[in-house]
Amino acid sequence: MRLHRTGRLIATLAVALGVTAAAGCGGGINSSSSGGSSSSVKQTVTVAIPGDITNYNPYTDTLIAYGYSIGYTVFDGLVKYSPTLGTEPDLATSWSSNASGTVWTFNLRHGVKFTDGEPFNAQAAIKSFHAVLAAKSLWDVPVQNATSFAAPNPYKLVITLSKPYAPFLDGLAKIDIVAPNKLGEVGKTPVGTGPFKFVSWTPNSQIVLTRNDDYFGAKPAYKTLILKPITDTTTALTDLAAGNVDIVATLPPTSVAQVTKSVAHVVQPHTSNSLELVEFNSSNPATSNPLVRRALSYALDKNAINKIAYNGLATPTWTPV
Repeated sequence: MRLHRTGRLIATLAVALGVTAAAGCGGGINSSSSGGSSSSVKQTVTVAIPGDITNYNPYTDTLIAYGYSIGYTVFDGLVKYSPTLGTEPDLATSWSSNASGTVWTFNLRHGVKFTDGEPFNAQAAIKSFHAVLAAKSLWDVPVQNATSFAAPNPYKLVITLSKPYAPFLDGLAKIDIVAPNKLGEVGKTPVGTGPFKFVSWTPNSQIVLTRNDDYFGAKPAYKTLILKPITDTTTALTDLAAGNVDIVATLPPTSVAQVTKSVAHVVQPHTSNSLELVEFNSSNPATSNPLVRRALSYALDKNAINKIAYNGLATPTWTPV
């Protein structure tokens, strides 16, 4: 039983400053490929995030806030999610597999550098895959049964699996590629190839990122991104109205009605994999009978929950799960 949320259901707010805001896409906050040379473009954007980031290792920090504030700004993967939640090229430009889906060959981008100046190549990607496995990361699932990582040349990567894994590409989208020389200190100093470069972190105060002018994709229109941890929603909205922050990254559905449209607007993506669901322990005698679980599913008033808990912003859906 699940309530599928339209967008994140935690909304993104943007002050009417000509700032383009988007949540959850690698490089998605980019609004220009000009590198921000126009004097009419705001050069610093300040974003309120719901809590501080204390661990910058993409293999061990599984917080949603880390993903959209650091994962999608500082790092890239071989592939990334498309707006419709498929996969599309990122550091890999194309790929193919054998008929059984056990040997995957990736063609990598040429000339890409990490923000510390190290070149990106197949060996750099291989080191990141070994690091994600060594960390016993939540994201290592697609490469857990890899029998080898090979680099026939600097821009070709071959991953051989012991058995097929259907969501292999989807899983790779969650594995960020870290600069090899920074793998040992990535928890404090994240270095990737993304549209922004990590500059500094002041605990419980702010995280500062600056535009990566060597980024291979569309470059951000603004130069500096400041992330400010603000745990209280009311405080975040007050700072938004006062102009102390430009964007509130996440907003509980119960707070959406508080947004003054003359000051800001709510932005929600059209597709999302965010959901709320009720899980049952099927080994428990009380819920082991599938007829009991079916009855509970029929009895659950999803529309009422949507109205009360999510201000009608969710999309109730029926699935076999």
